Amino acid sequence: MRWGRYWILLITALTWCFAIIFFPWLLRSEYPKVAVAISLFFSKLCHQVAARSFGIWGLTFPVCSRCFALYTGALAGILVSPIFRQLSRPIRLIRLLLFTGISFTALDIGLDGLDIVSNTLFSRAITGSIL
Repeated sequence: MRWGRYWILLITALTWCFAIIFFPWLLRSEYPKVAVAISLFFSKLCHQVAARSFGIWGLTFPVCSRCFALYTGALAGILVSPIFRQLSRPIRLIRLLLFTGISFTALDIGLDGLDIVSNTLFSRAITGSIL
């Protein structure tokens, strides 16, 4: 394992997730310009619909619940990746997990798009975290 790359990736993912989580605090602190910059950055990656976003203190995160779950799930994946490296066939397991995550997310989006079952804040978060 290339530990230098691992630590860079881990620090980047931590920074990414902390920017989302601390966004409401930054908005109410003496650093609202930093919060606006974070919101503008994430607006290029996410629709930012408030009704589909988690929040704290009456302020929503700068990403929807699915994107938030994707980013925190990616962080969790990075944290456990050294364990996967110890397995005899990690690629098979990783492919299975990726296929499962894509399938559940597509099912959640598809059923909502066809008006069969409405997805919720938590179904989007669960499918996003699996992915």
